[in-house]
Amino acid sequence: MSEAHDASLAFSGLVALHQRLVRDPAMDASGTVLHPRSTSVPQDWRPTFEPMMPYCPVDPADLDLGGGGDFHEIAEERLRRAILDVVTGEGPVHFELLGNRLLAAAEVARMGARIRARMEAALASLEETREIVGIGSFYGRREQFLRPRLRDWGPLPDPERRLEHVADSELMLCLFHAVLDGDGVDADTAMNDGIDRIGFPRLTANARERLQAPLRALLERDMLRREGERLLLGREAFLR
Repeated sequence: MSEAHDASLAFSGLVALHQRLVRDPAMDASGTVLHPRSTSVPQDWRPTFEPMMPYCPVDPADLDLGGGGDFHEIAEERLRRAILDVVTGEGPVHFELLGNRLLAAAEVARMGARIRARMEAALASLEETREIVGIGSFYGRREQFLRPRLRDWGPLPDPERRLEHVADSELMLCLFHAVLDGDGVDADTAMNDGIDRIGFPRLTANARERLQAPLRALLERDMLRREGERLLLGREAFLR
């Protein structure tokens, strides 16, 4: 065998070893920056490697909004606390899902313009105090956007289980893992495998369009790179 071939095999072995290490880190590691399950919040998006978790909707009965059917009678502090509870449990959470939880807790059938305006005002207030972060239609804690978890959306009811309800940061993670596991797959395969693992079994034209921004974000961050038609891990994927 040539020296170049031997070097290529050695590098492939190192990549495989690195992938095993980042998936199964030493739990007694002490470096807060290097340890993949560090509680420190990164400055930019980073992949996580914890096992898949089910999407767990917050129980509206636990939000203590009192029911009664009159949303405008809810005290401001109680509404803020309920929003924080939903964000903590489901963030990054789409505004529509957040609204569903609040309406159910208040025993209100639909979201009118006044109710929407009040929710948006409460969210803006929480953003001003930096208790939550809003990115587009999604709300969460800062670390929920930067260090997302893979969640199984499969058990959610159809009106809620929509790809539009999944934040870009979470879609980036499912694409990253599809490339990590696929060892040089094409973009369509990565998209199909990525969303399938989180409970969306078909790569429709709309799904392909929805995934363009998350894929582009991974390429721009050098988490992934293109080699011809294949997607491979980029340089940043190997930096912890």
